[in-house]
Amino acid sequence: MRKKGMINAMDSVGIIVPVYNVKERYLRECIDSLVNQTYENIKIYMIDDKSKEWCGRLCDKIGRSDERITVIHHKVNKGLPEARNTGVKACDCQWVAYVDGDDWVDRGMCEKFFQYLKKLDDAPDIFMFRGYRSYPDHEEACVTDGKILSLNTKDDIFRFQKEALTTFLKGNMDNTIPVESACGKFFNRDFLMRNGIVFRDLQFREDAMYFQEAAEFATHIICAPDLAYHYRMRANSMVNVYRKNAPKELESYLEMLWAFAEKRGKGAEYERALYGAAFFAMQTVITNYFYHPKCPLKYRERKNECEKYFQKKYFSGVCDAFPLNEIKRNHRIKMMLLKKGKYFWVRALRDIYLSVHRQTCYD
Repeated sequence: MRKKGMINAMDSVGIIVPVYNVKERYLRECIDSLVNQTYENIKIYMIDDKSKEWCGRLCDKIGRSDERITVIHHKVNKGLPEARNTGVKACDCQWVAYVDGDDWVDRGMCEKFFQYLKKLDDAPDIFMFRGYRSYPDHEEACVTDGKILSLNTKDDIFRFQKEALTTFLKGNMDNTIPVESACGKFFNRDFLMRNGIVFRDLQFREDAMYFQEAAEFATHIICAPDLAYHYRMRANSMVNVYRKNAPKELESYLEMLWAFAEKRGKGAEYERALYGAAFFAMQTVITNYFYHPKCPLKYRERKNECEKYFQKKYFSGVCDAFPLNEIKRNHRIKMMLLKKGKYFWVRALRDIYLSVHRQTCYD
């Protein structure tokens, strides 16, 4: 067991690890990558979100191996957003980072972060690393130009918010860690608490909403080119499985996003970018619900219900918001299929992708 003295909150990192029935080998690899950080002034908060008994016991066992680990057990399942919020409330460090229980990070991630801070005159509110999508037999690195991006004006951050909503349209999101992911980032805890930034009660795209709200209040964001976070690609992840509540969940996200834009007076330029989020939601609700093999609706009912769902205001401008020559070919094809009501083929394209990648994904 490792023993350390009192941690200085001014230069420490609290790493929040939500846990819900994570396989032992994944969870151990995750925690090992944290306790073996070359920068030792860290605390790890494992939030057991009412997992099965075996997983709760595993968390306690791992927690006893290093006194920097704090294990918190939810008495009821509250979901990923609230698990992360619980961790932030318990944290007494200056910086907060999020690592999912089945992912892992480079051992030098925290040390690199503080090396960057020492070179800065003004500490950022949000600091971002890049990362990898990890498969059992290979990893795909996030595309980077090797440059540090410093955003410290309202115009710069506004453009960054818009890009977070539309980047996937112009690039291959399948070989990057999305900008809007909460993982791979360091957040100043005082900044989060002062501005009331929390994960909203969303079951889908909670990271995207969190990032938009955090960026809205930030005065300085740093994007480093270093690759530090390893996102484990799993065949049964939330983005691949049948979700019976997907229509409601996605509508809740879009409703919250539109309300945020209106409340903050973001304007028409930002509203156009919101249709990027709506386009992504349209694909998701097709693949995860309406045209998923487990959907109980008959074929004709699926098409009718899908068309009815897409009449909501969030989707009205999607097909006209982005000139086809501005978006990547695969999304261009999906956009044309949506415009013609060929929803089945949107799902078919996703199936083709999964048929290629499923065997190489983690179980």
